[in-house]
Amino acid sequence: MKKIIRLFVVLIVSTITALSQTYSGGSGTSDDPYLVSTKADLKYLSENSSDWDKYFKQTADITFADADFLSGGDFYNGGSGFIPIGSPYVSDFSGGYNGNGHRISNLKISTASAYVGFFGEVNSSGEIKDLGLENVNITSISQVVGGLAGYAQNVTITNCYTTGSVAGTYDVGGLVGGTGVVAISSCYSACSVSGSESWIGGLVGDNNSANKNVPISNCYSTGSVSGSWSYIGGLVGRNAAPIINCYSTGSVSGGSSYIGGLVGYNSGVLYSPITNCFWDTETSGQSSSGGGTGETTSAMKTVSTFFNAGWDNSIWYMDTGVNNGYPYLSWQNPGGTPLPVELSSFSASVNLGTVILKWQTATEINNQGFDIERSSPNSSFNKIGFVAGSGNSNSPQSYSFTDQPTGGTAFSYRIKQIDNNGNFKYYDPVTVNLSLLTKPELMQNSPNPFNPSTSIKFYIPNSSDVSIKIFDILGREVITLINKQAEAGYHIVYWNGIDKHGSEVASGTYICRMQAGDPSAGSGQAFVQTKKLMLMK
Repeated sequence: MKKIIRLFVVLIVSTITALSQTYSGGSGTSDDPYLVSTKADLKYLSENSSDWDKYFKQTADITFADADFLSGGDFYNGGSGFIPIGSPYVSDFSGGYNGNGHRISNLKISTASAYVGFFGEVNSSGEIKDLGLENVNITSISQVVGGLAGYAQNVTITNCYTTGSVAGTYDVGGLVGGTGVVAISSCYSACSVSGSESWIGGLVGDNNSANKNVPISNCYSTGSVSGSWSYIGGLVGRNAAPIINCYSTGSVSGGSSYIGGLVGYNSGVLYSPITNCFWDTETSGQSSSGGGTGETTSAMKTVSTFFNAGWDNSIWYMDTGVNNGYPYLSWQNPGGTPLPVELSSFSASVNLGTVILKWQTATEINNQGFDIERSSPNSSFNKIGFVAGSGNSNSPQSYSFTDQPTGGTAFSYRIKQIDNNGNFKYYDPVTVNLSLLTKPELMQNSPNPFNPSTSIKFYIPNSSDVSIKIFDILGREVITLINKQAEAGYHIVYWNGIDKHGSEVASGTYICRMQAGDPSAGSGQAFVQTKKLMLMK
């Protein structure tokens, strides 16, 4: 009898221990999610559909080995590999998953089933966030295949990414194969994506939300995209929802119709406007798209391309040493090298022996401030003051500094912009002469030839209306750089090779024309002067 009682106690203890080891902790509620830290946790989750309405939080990086997917491995499953979490044939995943900044590496799926990804099908009012899937190898001879999810609807996906390869027939995407009403933000995919039919995209194959309030925003894709039929796009194959502040760079190839650098096909502007989005025309091999703006590789690696379009510099960073020089999401590298400050104008004027310096920035990130330096013909530049910057800003900021130099009549001033981490950049100097010139003057731009930007200096002896415009060699206006009342003195404006529509202009010769009031020419007369500019890419 005692042996029977001891055996019964052992069975109870073993059962309790087994139940407590289903996950690494938690109870599965939104306030106390199940904790996922091992491959065993993922195995239990993928094989137990009764938990697919629960909440999960990953607490460690998880890495699969090749042996896990071979015969005898925990994830062999008859050769199909990992079992997707959620399925339209069993039960959707309707809970939430917080990757907590961790990653899952070397996930492998090879199947004949549809609705394939780490998640097979998600239909949740929760959120999938902060999760990375690295070096996935997901292949299906069926449809609706994605690195993160095969199909997703009624869910928010935030701060997630995928790398590796994804392949299927149709509705195939690097992050998600197909969507219902899904908001995807601050995500990216570097997966190579291929499909044997249609609706293939670098991020999403078929974005079919059809809801103007549920966009894909602040996302990008860099992997190659290929399909045999139509609706193939670098970011999205077929689109029916807004896409805002996104880009793609991967090569794109497909059949005979609706093949686009960014989007293969866009259903229309009512529910699917594509706003401030770009694709690389050189790396994609595509000169057209269902939406967005095509740019050269050089422009895609230029800060002003994106921030002139209003991109948020708290979301996007840009650095030559990260993401191959293209923009990347701030959460990818929070301590990364700050973006340079974009100076839009710098001028110097003279009033009774006082020099007034004024300048304006277009954007700023981590801008500590500006050292002001002065030189004379017989001396080098020396610091004479400091003006604090605005830190982070994607709207114009104006600054000024006054100086009363002695010991001469001709002086040069320059700005040294300093980031919070100590990086700095010099901007072209302006020159003043206390014995003022008597007529306006347009100086030759510098550098010339230039790529991608150049500075244009001009001088006016008295306060007057000034316009500076760029024309092509056929006399067509390209852009107006300044058209306003300006104070007497020396000024600098900048041109970055962008026209008035925000598009990059082609290489070639352009004419800079300055028009200003000229008191010495008599009442009602205007001063006009031109210079040739050469843009070489």
